[in-house]
Amino acid sequence: MRHTEELLDQAVRVATRLGYRVQLDWLEGCGGGKCTAAGDEWIFLDRGLPPQEQLSQITSLLQNDTRIYGLGLSLQMQSALGLRKSA
Repeated sequence: MRHTEELLDQAVRVATRLGYRVQLDWLEGCGGGKCTAAGDEWIFLDRGLPPQEQLSQITSLLQNDTRIYGLGLSLQMQSALGLRKSA
């Protein structure tokens, strides 16, 4: 679990580096998602979901952002994003 939480923290930092505003909130199991409001790109994560599901959600959203290829990401984050095969 600790490994998942560390990867989730890394993913939130990656999203922030890409200019997203990340909001963790109680969304009653709705899961959250991505939207643009007032010119800001937001990622909403449901605090009520387990960390593994939050990680899956944010990495799915980030995978579609080609700007991630310009970042120096850890091997673990590259793997979580599906950018490289797991060892």
